[in-house]
Amino acid sequence: MLDISPQLLSKLATLHIDTILEVLGFNHFLIQSEALDVFIDSTCDLSYTVCDDVMCAIMGCDPSNWNNSRWDVYGNLDPAGTSVQNMNHWGQGVRKDNFCMYDYGTGHDNEKHYGQRNPPCYNLAEMTAPVALFSGGMDDLADPTDVSRLISELNPNVIVYQNEISYYSHMDFVWGLDAYEVLYPQIISLFNSFA
Repeated sequence: MLDISPQLLSKLATLHIDTILEVLGFNHFLIQSEALDVFIDSTCDLSYTVCDDVMCAIMGCDPSNWNNSRWDVYGNLDPAGTSVQNMNHWGQGVRKDNFCMYDYGTGHDNEKHYGQRNPPCYNLAEMTAPVALFSGGMDDLADPTDVSRLISELNPNVIVYQNEISYYSHMDFVWGLDAYEVLYPQIISLFNSFA
């Protein structure tokens, strides 16, 4: 496997790629398109290793827990895409290392939306809904450091369940060959306990 940094999206955020896309008038980020489908299909047909490398660069991974014969299905469903504004909001959090509402920037837009110059930050300690946390030790989108920070900022009384699966990456929660044994029974049990 190539030595590609699993922090690709964070690096793109520090380079303000989201802001550049917004300035250039793009509204969508990584939406499904025929061109993207053809690219993914032809690349993965050449080599599953390349597909693994790209996914690992984006979110970290353990490709041994994926069914590589399913890349055609994965490629038709992922990336699912999002709005450039959503990516811009995520990029703001990466660059400022905070968890605040969307920053509309200079001018009066923040004043108009929030009644103040800067966007308010979320106070996670005020959350009252029960929280079950499932995290992956190899997930670079919701990495262990960020999960620890989330836990420290939440009111400990709302955390009803917590489990880190050390070898799971971001997509193992959906694509993992062993998710039906390692993860899904716990989720069903939690649903049943709150039913």
